[in-house]
Amino acid sequence: RYAKHVEADLGVEVTMHVWYRAVQGSSESVSALRNNQDLRSDLREAEVVTFLVSPHHLIDQTQPFRDGACGGTDKQDCLREALRLQKADTDAIIAEILSMRSTDDTIIRTMTSHSPSVNVSKEEGYFEGLHPYWLAFNEYVVQAASEHNIPVARVYQAFNGPNGDEDFEDKGYAALDRFHPNQVGFDLMAELVRDLGYEPLAP
Repeated sequence: RYAKHVEADLGVEVTMHVWYRAVQGSSESVSALRNNQDLRSDLREAEVVTFLVSPHHLIDQTQPFRDGACGGTDKQDCLREALRLQKADTDAIIAEILSMRSTDDTIIRTMTSHSPSVNVSKEEGYFEGLHPYWLAFNEYVVQAASEHNIPVARVYQAFNGPNGDEDFEDKGYAALDRFHPNQVGFDLMAELVRDLGYEPLAP
């Protein structure tokens, strides 16, 4: 979707190299960026780079937190550790990409991540404990990317509302699994990235 926007807006032909893997978490992305020579070769030649820091650490610890098995006196130790890992992976992903491409001559874009479980977590009573970690992770992605002049599409706010307390399913953006976006949701994500413009390659 975003590639089609680039083609239409800039009058160019885009050749895509897709390295996204649905089951790949942020730690696996760091490893691939460091060790997959084909991926590194594609990045070195890229004029446009889009990436997502997968929130899999937080997703993986949602069930333990829900079950009261997270650890600590407040039963949130596993969430604190998940957030620490998310931040570390965010820094590592950005560092690896910028070691091969520069925001001076490459369109580099990222986005925040929607929370797929707002309604469920509210219904089951663990939203208030989980929500601050989703908010902190997304705020960190914005902070870390912005420090390196990488524009960020605010998917979290678009899907979950300005306070992060709205469910994306209620907005019509959820697939049947109530976890991933549907076609409308993906279209919106592409539009949000498009709205960031095309500097430095075009005004």
